[in-house]
Amino acid sequence: MKTLGAFLVVALFVGAGIHAERTASAQQRLAESWNSDSAHYSASGLYGQNLHIALPDESQVECDAMVDSIKRDAKMVVELRQANFRTVECGQVRGGLR
Repeated sequence: MKTLGAFLVVALFVGAGIHAERTASAQQRLAESWNSDSAHYSASGLYGQNLHIALPDESQVECDAMVDSIKRDAKMVVELRQANFRTVECGQVRGGLR
């Protein structure tokens, strides 16, 4: 009985790990689909829930402006949350999507 219990626990963790990897990969593909010459997007975090933005001349001011503009755009926030992103970050700036 203990062996069966141990097997079930291991199977649960393996299944959760596979799910996390698939979810993060899907988020990464989605973020990369938005890449352009003006910004490079990627997903980070266990489930890819952090949208990371890299700007060509990534200054603190540009990152502040980018994150603030995204957080103020209610439609974009809804779209990003529907895509399973929970935070947006650029350089040292990070903001939650509410």
